[in-house]
Amino acid sequence: MSGLIVAAIAFMLAALGIARLRPEKSAAADRFCRAPLLGAVLAAAALSLCVPQTAPIAWDWLRGILWPLVAVFTVLGYLYLDFLTSRAIAGLMILSAYYFVNMAYALQLPTAAFGSIAALALGTAGIWISARPYLLRDFLRRCAARIKFRAAAALICVAFGWYCAAVAVIMAVRR
Repeated sequence: MSGLIVAAIAFMLAALGIARLRPEKSAAADRFCRAPLLGAVLAAAALSLCVPQTAPIAWDWLRGILWPLVAVFTVLGYLYLDFLTSRAIAGLMILSAYYFVNMAYALQLPTAAFGSIAALALGTAGIWISARPYLLRDFLRRCAARIKFRAAAALICVAFGWYCAAVAVIMAVRR
């Protein structure tokens, strides 16, 4: 449930950041997508989310080194990958899509239909960004240039944020 609260806050902050974009701030979008330190932190978070999912199916010899591999790959990404923040955000989007589908059906939530649509949209966008990480920069530039595009993107982030918050409340009430 705490992950949902973090996701809700992250989506609301993304909505705020997108809403504040302006044409004169499009250079900030370039710096954001390429920020290696922020990318390393987000990549470490994404890789850390993978470890509990990987441990049950990993070979015995691999289970003991999963956490050290998170550190190694985070450092390697920091040193050698361009657009690390874009790649890390894409990874978090794909993992979030997995969790949306998992929670919606495993917990038999009344929001399962919206959760599936949200997961499809979020996962597809994450795969799209991971395939071509510079497209997140182009997306943010377009948000900065066009007010309708900026408003739509911010509203989508707000909808995802409210969805995460609603599911967190539903889960808290069910306990």
